[in-house]
Amino acid sequence: MIALPRSTFYYQPVAPVRECDDKKVCELIEAVQEEFPGYGYRRITHALRAQGYVINHKRIARIMKGSR
Repeated sequence: MIALPRSTFYYQPVAPVRECDDKKVCELIEAVQEEFPGYGYRRITHALRAQGYVINHKRIARIMKGSR
């Protein structure tokens, strides 16, 4: 037997988190809205998460509300 802890054997590396400032998020939102103009904050949140960004739906809604 190998003398390794069980946690080492089952370890799964986590992908790096892609976080950005509000200006970058605003650009990402605009890019999604150009492609899908009818999307609200919920669908935009899901679209950005599918691209690998970790962004809270409340942050998306706040930025969209301020950019009217």
